Amino acid sequence: MALTVLAAPTSEELEEYAVWSTAIRELYIEDKVHLLVIRDRTKLDKSAKNNLGSAAQRWNLGAEVVKDFQAKNMDSHSLGKWFRLPITYTLISRADVDNFFVAHNLDGTGWDLFYAKYPKSQGIIWVSRPGFNNSMNQAILYIANRRHWLAGTGYLLLLTKQDGVWVVKDKLLVWIS
Repeated sequence: MALTVLAAPTSEELEEYAVWSTAIRELYIEDKVHLLVIRDRTKLDKSAKNNLGSAAQRWNLGAEVVKDFQAKNMDSHSLGKWFRLPITYTLISRADVDNFFVAHNLDGTGWDLFYAKYPKSQGIIWVSRPGFNNSMNQAILYIANRRHWLAGTGYLLLLTKQDGVWVVKDKLLVWIS
């Protein structure tokens, strides 16, 4: 099998990694977490799409942010190892996720097997691509996490760039289990 090498990220992609890293640090790094497991492709759930309008209205987002978000999330996008996080992380493929959960759905052991392979992790995190305003100082992002069969959340986040640093300004819960 040939090794796939991802090209170095563009300046806009580096901004995406900065947004993703900020969101992950804020929402999912806790004292007991020593490893983050992140899906290797972006994903936008129907619940995020359904709540985008209310989030845009709540946050008074300009049309360019929403259009950029929608355009970038029409398709899935490969992720690389350019996150800036204070703890170890790994990327996990859809096939690996399916090996844990599709094959073990009936016997319920998928999460046990997952945590045996990824102890002290945060479950599985997935992200959409962020949408930016024209000035690249405001972004909207979908981020979700599953920790167990009935333990997970999905959020739309509003981020702003202040003094060169991305900050989560608000979050809207779009699903919980």
